[in-house]
Amino acid sequence: MFSVEERGRIQRRLLHLAEQDPGVVAAITGSHATNDEDRWSDIDLAFGVS
Repeated sequence: MFSVEERGRIQRRLLHLAEQDPGVVAAITGSHATNDEDRWSDIDLAFGVS
């Protein structure tokens, strides 16, 4: 299990990597997208790849 800080670092890293690749589109979904996350929330990301 990850701490809240680790979860944030992982999410930021994944989004950074997606931003570096022009063939990837990323979207944050789930509780983080609706500001309903808590310490038990997971990382919900969707990736589109061309």
